[in-house]
Amino acid sequence: MASGSGSNSALADLAARPENRTRALLHSTSIIAPYALTDRQRRIVTCAREWLAEHGAAPTMRELGVAVGLTSTSSVAYQL
Repeated sequence: MASGSGSNSALADLAARPENRTRALLHSTSIIAPYALTDRQRRIVTCAREWLAEHGAAPTMRELGVAVGLTSTSSVAYQL
């Protein structure tokens, strides 16, 4: 695929898929730009990145919730 806006569009389309959105947010700051994240969402993404760097694996929903002060795993999932 040629570089330029076409590849950015394809990347954004891929990131918009629910199964890829969280993974994309965790691994690429260029993907975050199209999304207006709330402070809570930004904290979750930051915690997930730090956890991944420290532990080598993604945190569970419960671990993310504890890190940002959410008690429900469904609340974490909703924020992602």
